[in-house]
Amino acid sequence: MPARVGQKLASWALGLWLLTAAVALAACPGNEAALVPSGNFTNAVTIVDGIAYVADGGYGLRIFDVTNPAAPRELALFPSGDRALDVAVVGAYAYLADGRLGLRILDISNPNAPQERGRLASWDEAQGVASDGIYAYVADGRGGLRIIDVTVPNLPREVASLPSRQSSRGLALDGQTVYLADGYAGLRAVDVSVPEEPRERGWLGSLHESINITVKGKLAYLADGTGGMRILDISDVDALRETSRLRSNDQTYHIYVSGSRAYISDRGGGYRVADVEDEYEPVEIGAITNTYLAYHSVVQGDWAYLAAGRTGLAVLNVSGCTPPSPEPGPGPDEEGLTTGGYFWAKWSASSGLVMTISW
Repeated sequence: MPARVGQKLASWALGLWLLTAAVALAACPGNEAALVPSGNFTNAVTIVDGIAYVADGGYGLRIFDVTNPAAPRELALFPSGDRALDVAVVGAYAYLADGRLGLRILDISNPNAPQERGRLASWDEAQGVASDGIYAYVADGRGGLRIIDVTVPNLPREVASLPSRQSSRGLALDGQTVYLADGYAGLRAVDVSVPEEPRERGWLGSLHESINITVKGKLAYLADGTGGMRILDISDVDALRETSRLRSNDQTYHIYVSGSRAYISDRGGGYRVADVEDEYEPVEIGAITNTYLAYHSVVQGDWAYLAAGRTGLAVLNVSGCTPPSPEPGPGPDEEGLTTGGYFWAKWSASSGLVMTISW
């Protein structure tokens, strides 16, 4: 046997032994690092500069320092007037979708002491919110899409609205387009280049109930309730096109996309991770089931922050979900045998042992 081939086989043998010894440490998703119990019902979370803003239902907006993911430290609570369902953060302001109370604008320049600056009543139930700091876009249930000028936080002013076809649940802002998950009416692409005159351009019917939407480049990931995750090509906003889907195990509420991984909050179906590098063939690579009801998540580095309803906010190690790309393997050796493949491993106190091995 050529010496180079023997060395390669020895390397693989070592990798297999380590993999057997540390399989639990490389799980995807991995172990729970922390759990913050809910005050009522943890619906959504967003993280900016090491600060987590958590919409906790009837309890309110909770603010945590998560610079140490294993030990979230609560900084403040802003009480809900109804049901805190979603939150967006831009600069020094948090925009809170507070159910039937509507949109609330909070000054979070001091995250230890959030102060309300303005509010605008809901027509039905503010369920989702996005903002660019100039306008706030609110999915207002049967009230549809509402566009609100927030340049003067103390005096938010509605400039236009678009009626719902069923019940507007969630939305994503992508440049001058709002993608509106409109319940059983499906996904609607709305041109907001002229905020005072929103105009629907594209539409895709729902298989079940469109709950939320995530946009990454020319693709959108639709959380379509019992219809699961649907991946859409949105390169032509006038002709939205489904490329693939991944079935739900219960009811898909939210999808967070980082690189080639989709983190799927599938309510009773658990927290699932899929490889979406090929938009035409998503493949589930891991899941946590029978532990959390999963509603919403954000991934930051090696950590996922999962809004788990009445359980609270769970911090999970997801370092095992995305190994780095391998270095190019050696070419054919002197005997003409290609010895490709690679072994990669990393150890840290926070993540444990994470590795990838392939032939």
